[in-house]
Parts: sequence; structure tokens; C-alpha cells
Amino acid sequence: MMPLQADYFVLVRTGDADVPLLRWDQESGDFRRGREVVVKEAIQLQLLAPVPAAPRMLDHHALPDPVVSTRVRNVLRPLELHRVQLLPAEVPVGDEVYTYWLVHIFNELRCLDEEKSEVTRSPGGRFIYSIGRLVLQEEALAGVPLSERRVFALAESPSVSLFHREVVERILALQPAVQGLRFVPASQWTTNSAFE
Repeated sequence: MMPLQADYFVLVRTGDADVPLLRWDQESGDFRRGREVVVKEAIQLQLLAPVPAAPRMLDHHALPDPVVSTRVRNVLRPLELHRVQLLPAEVPVGDEVYTYWLVHIFNELRCLDEEKSEVTRSPGGRFIYSIGRLVLQEEALAGVPLSERRVFALAESPSVSLFHREVVERILALQPAVQGLRFVPASQWTTNSAFE
């Protein structure tokens, strides 16, 4: 039987120099509390400096939370992902305002196998600064129904979002092909994967 870890991928942005990073243009504290949020209007985001001379707006950008195009959102929405919200966001670029969707993942699963993983913690040990090798606890994953773990964040390091193979295949099946994202197998992912 194949290990469950083989079914998981970490979503990272492509490193193209003309693809901008995003940042919040409003208060964002509620999005870091591990719970559902209520929004009454589109979330306001902006390009992070330094802004490329001719920024390309693609299907995925990072806050580090995933920010996706409407066509990727249209793949995710019917899946009714457990404890995941797809929230409208606006990104002004020059004279245009682009509509995107923040993938707010508050489905946090405690499943990092710290004994087998390579992690660097803060001096007090409270926070994980980096992961050099990611190993998931098979028993912890197996104890959660698939419907509740198709997309989740590591409880030990919530900025790490994992996507089940089923979800990845649906996104990658889009035509024309999605741009601005790649899915790195969990067993090959490190904190530096976004820069490779």
C-alpha cells in the first residue's frame, strides 16, 4: 500500500521575475486565527514592492496564503472543501482592478512527524522557522476522513498548505494550462521550494 504522504502536494508559486507577490491592503488578523471569517466586501490586496515593470497576473499568487484566479476557484468551489473558504479579493494593477479569490484554509491538521522531518524552530521552540524535509504522520492522516483532508494546513506550521492528489489533478486539468503555480510532492518540498 502506498503511503498517504504520496497523495499530498504543497502549492507554491512559480518564481518568474515578472510575476508579482501580493500583500494585504487591509487588516488581516482575522485570517490568522484558524477559523472561518465573515467578509462583506472583496478583500483588498496590492502588489508587493518591488513591483515588476510589466507585472503578469496569472492563475496563482501568494500572500503566502494562496490567491487564485476565478477559473481555479471554479474548480475548487464544487468540491465543498472542509474548512476552506474561497473569498473574493481585488488587486489593483495600474488602471485595472483584477478579481481573485483568497483560499482561506482554516482546516489545520496536526500531522507533522517531527522526528522524521527536518525542522528549525525559533529559539524558544514555539515556532517552526523552516522545514528542510517534510514527513507527515501516516496514522494521523489515516484517522481523518478523506473528505476532511483534501486541502489542509499543517497545524504546526499553518503557512504550509497541502492539497490531495484528487484536487491537484483537477486544477492541472484546466485548459489552457494554469500559470503561476506548481505542486511539489510533500516528500520533496522544503521551505525553499518557492525559490527554486
